[in-house]
Amino acid sequence: MTNIGIDTREDRMKDVRARSEENYNPMIVDPSTVPDEKRVKQLGDSGMTMDRRYPFQHQNSIMKIVDWRQKIMETLCLDKQIGKLLKYNTPDALDRPDLTEDESYDLINQNIFSYRYIPQTVETQKAFISLGISGFIPQESWRQFSQQFTMGYIWFYILNDISIMNTDYGDRRDLLLMRVYDLFQDSDDYGMGHIKEGNLTELFDQNNKFGGYVLQMKVIDLMR
Repeated sequence: MTNIGIDTREDRMKDVRARSEENYNPMIVDPSTVPDEKRVKQLGDSGMTMDRRYPFQHQNSIMKIVDWRQKIMETLCLDKQIGKLLKYNTPDALDRPDLTEDESYDLINQNIFSYRYIPQTVETQKAFISLGISGFIPQESWRQFSQQFTMGYIWFYILNDISIMNTDYGDRRDLLLMRVYDLFQDSDDYGMGHIKEGNLTELFDQNNKFGGYVLQMKVIDLMR
């Protein structure tokens, strides 16, 4: 998705369709403008290469943050269980009808945020998921490999109003946590290899009016 929260539904659907196309990447240049023999450039003596179809020299985790953040947002808003737990504030949330496509995307910037969101005064009881991507540093402990790998974290901040904590299937915050974990643990869509849980802590805000968790997922990627 592009310009989350601002674009129209037509724009959003265009981006969803684009994601289904082979080799989709929001940073890519029209491949037809670059001859095959000129697409790869050797980067000095590092043994690494650069694809000339990209407008930037580097392709590491920092250069992928826009793509990662939008991919995470899309995964969250289109998940049926997360959608129902966020939209319906009644105990039978998981037994309610699945969200339509429009309703799913309407969760963005209402219940799902691309940045760490601290709820202020709200008129209705809600649940929220917000994101953070940070902490990328070279892996010095790997010694001779430290200049080739970097590690950082994707943070999921899960909060819901205490008054809607209980559902027929357990605490709403627990159900949201379990689903987020199941969607992203061992995913190979971010960085090199599979992302793994790094840490989990409880989170309370506004004098315990909101309660939930902070889930930290560890990402390792090449520095290139």
